[in-house]
Amino acid sequence: MQVILTSFRIVAELLILVGIGMLLKQKNIVSAQTVREMNRLVMLIFIPLNIFTSIYNSDFETDFDGGYILFILAMGILSCLGGVLLARMLTKKQREQSAFAQVSVRPNDGIFGLPLAHSIYGAPVDGVAAISCAFLAPFFNFFAVVLFESYAGGKVAPGKMIMKIIRNPIIIASVIAIAIKIINIQLPAVLFNSINYLSRGCTGVSLLVLGTSFNFRNDASKKLISLGLIYKMAIIPVAVLVVSILLGYRNVQLVAILAMFASPCAVSAYSMASGYDADLDLTSSIVVYSYLVCLITLPIIISAVRLLGLI
Repeated sequence: MQVILTSFRIVAELLILVGIGMLLKQKNIVSAQTVREMNRLVMLIFIPLNIFTSIYNSDFETDFDGGYILFILAMGILSCLGGVLLARMLTKKQREQSAFAQVSVRPNDGIFGLPLAHSIYGAPVDGVAAISCAFLAPFFNFFAVVLFESYAGGKVAPGKMIMKIIRNPIIIASVIAIAIKIINIQLPAVLFNSINYLSRGCTGVSLLVLGTSFNFRNDASKKLISLGLIYKMAIIPVAVLVVSILLGYRNVQLVAILAMFASPCAVSAYSMASGYDADLDLTSSIVVYSYLVCLITLPIIISAVRLLGLI
């Protein structure tokens, strides 16, 4: 029972900050313009610097594992293919198919996954979680663009996509941190401490901004919402974790996998869907409800792997 309560507390602590952000928006304490600017600040500054410091402080020789990176990318590809197939089975409407296929697979790995991993295992997991996010976040962005362009009848330009990935702040921060670790450069204390101060604010600011970013729309199909939540919050994390355990992943790597694949939906899925005329009611409903559902699914999943002695 203590394990379950501890697991619930880990999730609840993060969601309370999200709830405060929602309250700030409801009370009109922050404007829509402020929310957009803060979102941009989180994506350009806080998350990249958080990933940078996590990799910089990590035991890189231990934390960076090429086989592990290939594995989580393979799991990402399979979860996306499953989402596309499920969407086509459930609805004939292309606007619903594209929305469902994106939002039902895209985790909030940067804003929610990183602090979740830290809350579960502490500082030892930070490096592996940051490296995982550095590869998975661009992959899910790439998948979303390819998905929506294909539904829109467009053609994805490889060169443009490569440039977009290269210019991603998370990728830039990760590459710089990895290069520093390989070359074995020690940053001046005054510079690193300044970066570290900003990095420490990542969790609180990011989760508050996450709460202010929610869009409440409730005209979507209840069946699609329910099945999208089941696929995103139960089927994907359980399937990925079972395969991970069978392949021998334990402790920090298993925690990172859990945090990346069991996290609620990325709020940025709504912005992407709106840019491609996908079903916004369906997208926003699955995004918002995933944060309520995770209060049930995450404590169960965390408790299960703990009781099995895997973390």
